[in-house]
Amino acid sequence: MSLGVVVRLGESPGAEIVDVVAHGAAASVNLAVGDVINSVDGKPINSPSELAAELSSKAPGAKVEIGYLHLYWQVNTTVILAQ
Repeated sequence: MSLGVVVRLGESPGAEIVDVVAHGAAASVNLAVGDVINSVDGKPINSPSELAAELSSKAPGAKVEIGYLHLYWQVNTTVILAQ
């Protein structure tokens, strides 16, 4: 399964996106470089390792609700994970 992003630990709790794979799952819902993923299916995400652990339990093709900080706004979106 894949969200199609490269993340790092940023200044805010969560996983800051530093690269988005073109035509990947994240790109399909307009996640962008600089966005900070801070929840998956309502579960708080405080670091890149927590994001990886949470996504690793999901099957390819699963619908996942991603919460993220875009600029200064909290946004939620549903993404279908790729293989």
